[in-house]
Amino acid sequence: MTHNLTNEHLPVDDQPTSQAIAKLLRDFGAHPSQEFHARQANAPWLQATAPQRRVNWYWRGMLMAGLMLLLWFTLPSGFVAALDEFFGLYRAPSDTVEAPQGTILPEAPAIATLEEASALVGFDILTPSPLPEIVQQSKITVTGEQPDNMFARIDYRDAYGYSYLSLTAKRGPLYLQIGATANVEIVQVGNVSGEYVQGGFIVRGNVSEWDSSYANKTLRWQIGDISYSLSSVHLSKQALIDLAAGMQ
Repeated sequence: MTHNLTNEHLPVDDQPTSQAIAKLLRDFGAHPSQEFHARQANAPWLQATAPQRRVNWYWRGMLMAGLMLLLWFTLPSGFVAALDEFFGLYRAPSDTVEAPQGTILPEAPAIATLEEASALVGFDILTPSPLPEIVQQSKITVTGEQPDNMFARIDYRDAYGYSYLSLTAKRGPLYLQIGATANVEIVQVGNVSGEYVQGGFIVRGNVSEWDSSYANKTLRWQIGDISYSLSSVHLSKQALIDLAAGMQ
């Protein structure tokens, strides 16, 4: 079932800043579909009950490689938008929220080339270069609904197939849900501002708990009307900023 909550339903106050931000959100369009969020939020590796296996310490964070996609929640009751604080980031009322419910959907099929993915989403996808030497392969997927809610994701992997860095691109804003105590930094990405946050929601049973100590780092910024996000448990904040700046 898809939800019909649009940007025009987001709560705003009477302050000029909030009104301006609300107008920007309305101009960009509706939130991603519930089907997309169900696909990401119910990924098996994000479940606390998922089977555990021993891995090298260097790759332990890879069990949570899809964490930043889990942040793309819709805004149902209990998820409050802090429009007067950030453009695309929303603080939950606490660090513990109800876990998203829904049917586990199959993984999106891989797209053969960047050109094919760009044609599907309707814009040229910029990519970071040069990539870290450890990156030896990549997987491209496109999810969501046309025309405004399609997400392109590139998962950059090492020679063994472990995720090292992920890039997400979408026309309009990326809606990222963060915990009440998440520390968000406004950083300079080339000639634009970006939003940087470390941590993520981790699903434990029927709730999702925000953990700021988790090593996943996410950088979000916009180039024109296209939003980008880089996420990695291995790279530093500055490394993400440098990669993002090189995409302009």
